Amino acid sequence: MLMSIIILTCDGGSRLNPGPSATGYAVWQSENKIYDPEVLLSLSSEVDPVDYGGSYLGVSTNNQAEWKALLEGLDSVKRRFGCNTEVQAFLDSELVVKQISGQYKVKHPDLIPLSKKLKTLNTELKSISYTHILRKYNKKADSIVNQILDDNQ
Repeated sequence: MLMSIIILTCDGGSRLNPGPSATGYAVWQSENKIYDPEVLLSLSSEVDPVDYGGSYLGVSTNNQAEWKALLEGLDSVKRRFGCNTEVQAFLDSELVVKQISGQYKVKHPDLIPLSKKLKTLNTELKSISYTHILRKYNKKADSIVNQILDDNQ
């Protein structure tokens, strides 16, 4: 049986830093891995996500919101598709991708528990790859963040 790939885009945003913050994520199923951001943009503009969501965080930093968006998206993937899932996660936060890869250390006390939760999820799901993309390729997650922030002003 051919397993589909789960495509996750996520975004966190903060108006001011720190300031009012929100998360957003969107999930698609694909038969193929995505190697070109233009393909991701095409998928996200032509196919409705199988799941999407986000949350209002109150006051936090942009980096905290980015981390929480990733964790919310991965939690959604795990709930919806189970643990035997291959995930491609796309984030427009280069900082978070570098923190996940170990290029940058996670030092902020509020981010350490989030980093530990991500390590747990990394072992619970079949595989997860993390790719930095430009904001223009992350339209669905970005629009969710902005809608939540607008609704909570």
